[in-house]
Amino acid sequence: MAKGSILNRSELARFCGVAPTTVDAWLAAGCPHSRNGKNLVLNSAEVVSWLRKRAAEEGTGEDNLDLAKERARLAREQADKAAIGNARLRGELLPADDVVTGWEGAIIRCRELLMTIPAALTDEIMGLAMAGDGPGIRALLDDRICSALHELANTEIESDDEDTDSAPGDEG
Repeated sequence: MAKGSILNRSELARFCGVAPTTVDAWLAAGCPHSRNGKNLVLNSAEVVSWLRKRAAEEGTGEDNLDLAKERARLAREQADKAAIGNARLRGELLPADDVVTGWEGAIIRCRELLMTIPAALTDEIMGLAMAGDGPGIRALLDDRICSALHELANTEIESDDEDTDSAPGDEG
């Protein structure tokens, strides 16, 4: 057996900077390995030698393994995952279900506000219509619609988690 580290599947993936599914593909393609009972045993030196031989045999095609590119891709994925996790911790991201619920609530409230306008203004509109005051009707409707839109624009997100609403010692 060649000199090298004895690794399992996950350890080899970390060692090579690739996903465990890539190691699975290597195994399916003939990557040298053995078993110790049910456990998969991989020698890092043998695997690297096999990868080099395989790359040399395959030439420079698109399907060739490029460990540097694989490591860079893995590093980008890990950095993205860490950035998303940090943004979540800072409260910069909301769960998708909360966004959908909030959006649905906003649409319902918008509908409520706009649908009450005709009933609330019927008498005033009739009076203005009888007086022939078309611009007055428009101004009345514009004012009510602008008020509804202003209310919607100034709606604040409510949190179900009261612990995150304010820090200890905050007032209000």
